[in-house]
Amino acid sequence: MRLKLPTKCVPQISHERAGKLIRRIRREHGISQWLLADAMNISAPYISDLERGRRNWTAERFHLAGKTIRELFKRRERDEYERRRGYY
Repeated sequence: MRLKLPTKCVPQISHERAGKLIRRIRREHGISQWLLADAMNISAPYISDLERGRRNWTAERFHLAGKTIRELFKRRERDEYERRRGYY
């Protein structure tokens, strides 16, 4: 038996559009493909293919990418704050 998800609650997004969204957010936060790939335990060329729509996003991978970008950005902000405060 297949699980049917309600289409009204789950927005549909193309793989190409999802890739463009992740790329835009990643670039806005100054995170390289290499850094994101390393944090997600996948290769940078794979991230590139995902961002270009050459490979398909899974819901799990899309969620992980967003979560990873958020964590990397928070870590960068914390490091910059500590550097300014003289903790390093």
